[in-house]
Formats: sequence, C-alpha cells, structure tokens
Amino acid sequence: MDMSKRQKIINTSIKLFDNNGFHNTPTSKIAKESGVSVGTLFNYFPSKEDLIQEIYLEIKKRSHELIITDFQRSEDPYENIKYLWKKMVNWAVTFPDEFEFIEQFSHSPFIKKLDHDKIKSYFKEFQNEILLITNTENLCTLYPKFSKIYISNLFKATANYIIENKTIEQDHFIDYTFDMFWKSILK
Repeated sequence: MDMSKRQKIINTSIKLFDNNGFHNTPTSKIAKESGVSVGTLFNYFPSKEDLIQEIYLEIKKRSHELIITDFQRSEDPYENIKYLWKKMVNWAVTFPDEFEFIEQFSHSPFIKKLDHDKIKSYFKEFQNEILLITNTENLCTLYPKFSKIYISNLFKATANYIIENKTIEQDHFIDYTFDMFWKSILK
C-alpha cells in the first residue's frame, strides 16, 4: 500500500470535509481531487465512514503526540496544566484544518461509533492534572459534566479567536484565557 497516496487522500479529504461537510462531500470528488480512482480510494478505506473515522483517529493520535512531547510533570499543578493548555491551543492554531475537522466530527453522528475509551486516553495527561487539583470543592468536583463542557468550550473559543484574529499577541492571549480557566475551576 502506497502510504503517500493514502496520505494524499487523507489531506484532500480533510480540506473537502472542512469546506463542504461530511454529507456534501462525495467520495468521487475526494478521489478526483486526490488524483486516484474511486476504486483506489476504497482500497485504502472500505467506506466513506471508515475514511472519516480513520482521519479522526489519526488526528487525535498525532495531536496527542505533539501535545505531550517534552511534557515534564512538575510539583506545581498550575504549571503542568498551563503547559498542556498552551500546547493544545498552539496545536489547534498550527493545524487549523485538523482542528476544524475534529470540531465537525465531534458534532456528527460518526462519533457515536467510536471507542471512546481510546479517544479519552489521548488526553489523559490533561485530565489527570485537572484531577490532581480537584480534591477540594470547586467547579470540577461539584459539576464534572459541566466542567468538561466549560473547559472544552473555552479551549475551542481560544483557538478559534486566535485563528480568526491573526494579529493578536498569541502567547499573551493564551496566558490570559488560561488564567480565566484557572480562576474559574478553583473558586
């Protein structure tokens, strides 16, 4: 199997799915823009659903590797979580097409068909660091489901704002949003 051809299909699919959505992107268009036949596309991915899910899992795995690279746990939970927060936001800003794909996928019916334990394991470090500071009554311990949504939405808002407003001072903005997050979970 030609891995460069497979990667070309994936890269083309991400752009097409981001621009047109999953349901409005036929496999024939993916194949044509990838420079392969529809049959070749299906040799690599048995169905459009398999292609979409495989892209999602690959992005999750790759982003996880980039985010935890060089992570050295310190005694200070603030520094640990801030480091991971910055890495997550910087990943989203550096790879906006992949970030957009993940966003679209997370609101699609395709997500219900995946092994969620495997997906959760990709961001276990961040979750573990949050758990280390939740031994007191705070937002995370009082309302864990709300906390997950809140953290996820603040992360997405931070990344989207930076992507849409390229002229802002990115590091300062990331620090500012992290401090908002930090103060809110400790109250």
